[in-house]
This record gives sequence, C-alpha cells and structure tokens, in this order.
Amino acid sequence: MISGGVAGPNPKAPSRHAITFVLISVLLDVVGFGLIIPVLPQLIEEVGGLGLADAAKIGGWMFFAFSVAQFACSPLMGNLSDRFGRRPLLLLAIAGLGLDNLLQALAPSLFWLFVGRVIAGVCGSSWVIANAFITDVTAPEARAKYFGLLGACFGLGFVIGPAIGGLLGAFGPRVPFYVAAVISGLNLIYGWFVLPETLARENRRAFLWRRSNPFGAFAVFRSYKGVLPMCAVLFVYMFCTAIYPAIWPFWGMTKFGWSTAMVGVSLALFGIVMAVFQGGLAGPAAARFGERRMVLCLVVVVILRFLCRPFVD
Repeated sequence: MISGGVAGPNPKAPSRHAITFVLISVLLDVVGFGLIIPVLPQLIEEVGGLGLADAAKIGGWMFFAFSVAQFACSPLMGNLSDRFGRRPLLLLAIAGLGLDNLLQALAPSLFWLFVGRVIAGVCGSSWVIANAFITDVTAPEARAKYFGLLGACFGLGFVIGPAIGGLLGAFGPRVPFYVAAVISGLNLIYGWFVLPETLARENRRAFLWRRSNPFGAFAVFRSYKGVLPMCAVLFVYMFCTAIYPAIWPFWGMTKFGWSTAMVGVSLALFGIVMAVFQGGLAGPAAARFGERRMVLCLVVVVILRFLCRPFVD
C-alpha cells in the first residue's frame, strides 16, 4: 500500500545516493526478516530451554506476532510520513530495526523475543515509506522502473538473508543479530548524510487515525469490479504459503537433521528460483497464455505441491 501522499513536486531532486539508500533500506529490511529464519529454532531452544517440537509452536506464534504488527502498522507508517515527511520516518524505522536486532541478540527470555518480533514488524513497514519516496521523486512514466528495482531488492534480500543467517548461525544463534544490528547502524549513518526530505511542507497533510486503519483499503477495492474476489484468492494463497517461512527450519531440522547453514541454503535457493520465475518468466508466460490461464495453472501447481509435501522422505 503506497502512502496516500499529496501531489506536488519536490523543489530539490534527490541525488543518486538518496535513491540508492532507499533501495538498500528495503534490501536490509528483507535481509533482516530472512536472517532470523535459519537460527530461530536454536535461539528459542536456548532462550526458552525447550525441545525442538515446543520451539516450533513458539516460532509459529512469533511469526504471527511479526505479521500482525506489520499489517497493523503499514498504513500508520505511511500516514505519519505524510504528516512529518519521509526522511524522519524512514530513519526512525532503520534505527528501530537496529535496536531490535540488538534486543533479540541479548534477549534473556521468550517474552523479549516476542517483543523483538513485534518491533521488527512495526519497523519492517518502512517499505511503505520507501514506495512513497519513489513516488515523490520520479515521473509517472519512470515509476515502474524504480518499483521494479524495489521488487528486485525484496527478492534479493530473501536470498541473502537466510544464507547469511544460516552461515553465521554456525557460530551461535545470536551472532546473526549482532551482525544485522551493525549493518543497520551503518545504514543509518549513511542515510543521515545522503537522504533528503522529498515531501515539501506545503504538500503535507494532517494525521487522521481513520486513514491508518489497515482495513480501510477494502473500501477502495470495493469500488473496482473484480478486485475483492481477487484479494480473497490472494489472501488464501498467502495464508497457505506462509507455512514455509513459519515452519521450514523446524521441519528441515526435525525430518532431515539440517544444520542452520543447510536451512539457509535451501531458503536461498528457493529465493533464486522465485526471482527467476517471477522476474523473468511470469511476464512472457502471461503474455503468451493469458493472465487468467496462468493464475489458474499456478494455483493448481500450488495445490499439488501441498499434496506432495507430506510424502517427502
């Protein structure tokens, strides 16, 4: 959901460094999300004194807490950036992620791990501000290019994050969080010097709580024929596929005895395949066979994948 924003060009165009910084910020957000996945089982076991089976249950609830926080706070972050500007909110989100990683590295109990996951969800909503930043500084005909770059950063982050997390996890489940905290700190320093404000004061608008309702978008969708049914299909798809980041490391470690490195490699390979198909094949396939046929075909493939998974040995 792109921030509502108020139309109007910024009097000073941002430098190439500023746009690069925004892309890096999105990349690091996703890296931070992916980084925790391979080491989460060991960290929960260590902090909570639990076995892997019980740790899997806790991990599922942590993933739920992260997702709810991100869902609830994405429109809030966007509307705050419409009121106070893009720069302070984006820098605040980056600082929050750095502190969150440090908190999770030092967490003495499961409670603090949950607190960390909620903070990560709130600060991870910074991609909304990144979208608004790109909208502010690019002409309409150039936005597809930069939104495509944001998407590429998202995909690349999901490849890099689990791979780094898995490799660093060999030195202990807390090590990846220390590394992520340092990276966020360096990114914050970089952004402090290169990130301009792109929303002029005369184009800002008052903050209203009703615009921060995460369900408010459905009122807009209702006015476009066919959008709500498509949202329902997408929701069911995302609901089902969310099982992978939630339980994948627990399943791999329990069934195959995978190490954190192996979990990271498996997720990185998944990210590469996803990037190749979505970035390189989805467009030509949709043009050749039609969007409706491709959607139905891929839904069938997903169903078959779920049916085959229990029989993997």
